[in-house]
Amino acid sequence: MANKNSQVAAVGAAGAQAGARQQNPAVCAEVKNWIDDLRRDMYMAMVLDRFIDLVNGYLETVAQEHGAEAVKIAKDDVGACLKYDDTVKIVKAKNGVEVLWLWGGWRLYEVVDRIIEFTAKEGEAAASAP
Repeated sequence: MANKNSQVAAVGAAGAQAGARQQNPAVCAEVKNWIDDLRRDMYMAMVLDRFIDLVNGYLETVAQEHGAEAVKIAKDDVGACLKYDDTVKIVKAKNGVEVLWLWGGWRLYEVVDRIIEFTAKEGEAAASAP
């Protein structure tokens, strides 16, 4: 991911702060890379603010390494990047907290298949919050 992130850091210097609202490809690619990484690690969902903090912290580190201005993404940016992706949903919990659900659409079948295969191999599967 280092090459992609250096592109994001470089885009930040060119004014990408509001870029994702205009479907900035580098910023949206970064958001989607993080979602794919979380899926590989079998995250089901994450509070949207926490997701944004993780991505921004990483982008800040990458920018510092490359001597560039850090790109900061916001909720609007994430929403714009995911607007046409039916495999990811931003939903509100009962307490009003926004949650990024990572397994919508056809992706839900993928996670179910993974759990079935794991269960067949290990004998059981359990989910718990950290």
